[in-house]
Amino acid sequence: MKFLIAGDFCVRRYTEEQLTEEYMNNVAEQAKKLVAEHDLSMFGNETVYTYTGKPIVKSGPNLISLHKSLDIAKKIGFDIAACANNHIGDQGDAGVLETIDFLKENGFGVVGAGKNLEEAVKPLYVEKCGIKLAIINCAEHEFGIAEKNRPGGAPMDFYDTGHIVMDAKKNADKVVVYIHGGNEFNPVPRPGMIKFCKHMAECGADAVIVAHSHCPQGMEIHNNVPIYYGLGNFFFQAEASELMWKYGYTASLNIEKDAPITVEIHPHKQTAEGVFVLEGEDKEYFMKYFEQLCKLFKDEEMYEGLTDAWGVDYDRVSSNWFEDRTMTDPQGEFALFIRNTYTCESHAELMARYHKNRCEGNFSEETEKYIDIIKRLQNYEIL
Repeated sequence: MKFLIAGDFCVRRYTEEQLTEEYMNNVAEQAKKLVAEHDLSMFGNETVYTYTGKPIVKSGPNLISLHKSLDIAKKIGFDIAACANNHIGDQGDAGVLETIDFLKENGFGVVGAGKNLEEAVKPLYVEKCGIKLAIINCAEHEFGIAEKNRPGGAPMDFYDTGHIVMDAKKNADKVVVYIHGGNEFNPVPRPGMIKFCKHMAECGADAVIVAHSHCPQGMEIHNNVPIYYGLGNFFFQAEASELMWKYGYTASLNIEKDAPITVEIHPHKQTAEGVFVLEGEDKEYFMKYFEQLCKLFKDEEMYEGLTDAWGVDYDRVSSNWFEDRTMTDPQGEFALFIRNTYTCESHAELMARYHKNRCEGNFSEETEKYIDIIKRLQNYEIL
């Protein structure tokens, strides 16, 4: 079985009139050829389709897309929508339920979201080419996570997700875990994400794929299990100064019942005009950039320096977001920011490390060197 997995998909800033058949066909043209070469395909549906949902109070943007925009994913030919992410709950409970129903009505299998926690965490089982595949989709604890009696996305959890993987392994030939998490725009995965992905492999996952960082990240093999730490965007229209926002890759999984999963990546560039599969020199450059990303987190000194520097730069940026740092209003922007910092695993780990280093005086002039390296990586440079 050939299984293609794509990163974040969110169509925004368009009117019904702009989403013409010609435009959507052009957006889908190259991607649909790639999807057609696979037996099964999945994308990260990082948006909401709703008429009755209302924006929740949260830290960060409330995403919503026109129903018509899903036609792009249909034209590409995707089979499955992975819905565990930090935006599935942006338009409230109604938005979650309407989105799930709308995706199903349009022929998509849905994984990673549900009317309650029990339903949200259920694996999606698919049988193709004589292989029974279990797909598990989960996300870090930001806004919109499902609860016992509340709709939302499936949460990632060291213990619970591990047991879901182990149970799925008993009922399927292969298990693929698709995670939504990480630090946005960070070209290297955080330490805790690396541990979590390796733990999934040790629990029985046959491949682990991560999205959310809005930039490509590297990969490694652990116990014969391929782990890809960041697909980057697939088709996500938003303003971003970081050049690597435009670049990503799809992961093509070659699945055989009695052999480890192997993966081939297909790099692409996304613009407002569409998703363009890279070829020739453009592909060669991306592969060199990707190889560089793979080496960075294997170089202990470099990785530690980049991870420490990321916290410093993040604090500089976030400090400018709030002029009035008061917690008196529990629904205020700063209070919600603090909530998300504590509850989201990537944010919490980042700031815990930053403040430990700050209080112990561990930063030096070297930190600025690593901040510069991060900026260069964000600008899609080969060092």
